[in-house]
Amino acid sequence: MAKADQRFGQRDGSDQNFDYMFKLLIIGNSSVGKTSFLFRYADDSFSNSFVSTVGIDFKVKTVYRNEKRVKLQIWIKTYSWDNAQVIMVGNKCDMDEERVVPPEKGKHLADQLAGSEVREL
Repeated sequence: MAKADQRFGQRDGSDQNFDYMFKLLIIGNSSVGKTSFLFRYADDSFSNSFVSTVGIDFKVKTVYRNEKRVKLQIWIKTYSWDNAQVIMVGNKCDMDEERVVPPEKGKHLADQLAGSEVREL
């Protein structure tokens, strides 16, 4: 079970009223925007003042696709296992003047990761 963290405002993850459930894991180095990405997607909120997340935390979001209720458990972890399925997402693309990784380098890495696609958010 995820640890209690006031920032995450956990909802009861035991809600069984869904057609499908997927567990997603957001991985990445420290301070790259994993928590900001999670809050933006799950709650449509943004804060400039996040502190580093320690350990593992998650949020639950329900979406509807093809008349089905899909429950997403979205977890944050700094590192993960090697055999995870990968979708590479680049964030902070609205801050082009502070870009650290050029788009070409991200696309090259995605190609090395078994042809993963790159999405900038």
